[in-house]
Amino acid sequence: MPAFKEFGPGFVFRNIWDPIGGQFGAASAIYGTLVTSLIAILIATPIAIGTAIFLAELTPKWVSEPVSKAIELLAAVPSIIYGMWGLFVFAPWFSEGFQMWAGIHLAGLPLIGQWFNGPPIGIGLLTAGIILSFMIIPIMTSLTRDALRSIPNVLREAPMERAQHRLR
Repeated sequence: MPAFKEFGPGFVFRNIWDPIGGQFGAASAIYGTLVTSLIAILIATPIAIGTAIFLAELTPKWVSEPVSKAIELLAAVPSIIYGMWGLFVFAPWFSEGFQMWAGIHLAGLPLIGQWFNGPPIGIGLLTAGIILSFMIIPIMTSLTRDALRSIPNVLREAPMERAQHRLR
C-alpha cells in the first residue's frame, strides 16, 4: 500500500489531485467507480435476467440457440472495444439526444436536477454507467441463461404439478 505510506489514510477521503503541490486523494475516483457501477447494475440486471428467462424458458430451441451464440459472441468482445464505441459513437449521440432534452426538461427537478446541469458534452457518470451496462449485459445474460438451463426438469415441472393438483 504505497499510497497510504506516502499520503496517509486520508488519501481515500480527500478529493484533491494536485501533482504540483504533491497532494492527492482518491475520493472522486472511488465515487465515480461506485456510481457508474451502480448505474450499470441497475440498468443491466433486469435486461439480462429478462433476456435469459426468455431464452431459457420461452423460446424454441431453433430461436434460442442462434441468439444465445450471438450473446456469447458479444460477451467475448474486449472491453476496450465497448469503451471506444461508447466514447466515439454513443457519447456524442447521447449528448445531442438525451442530454439536451434532459437539460431542458429535468434540470429544474429538486433531487435529480443537479445531474443534468451543465453543458451536454456526453461524457459523464450516466454515460459511463450506460456503456458499462452494455459491457455486462451479455455476460450476465449468458451466465443466468446457463444457470436456468441447469435446473433439472423434475424441479421445473414440480410447481406446475402442484398447481394442477390444487385446481382439481
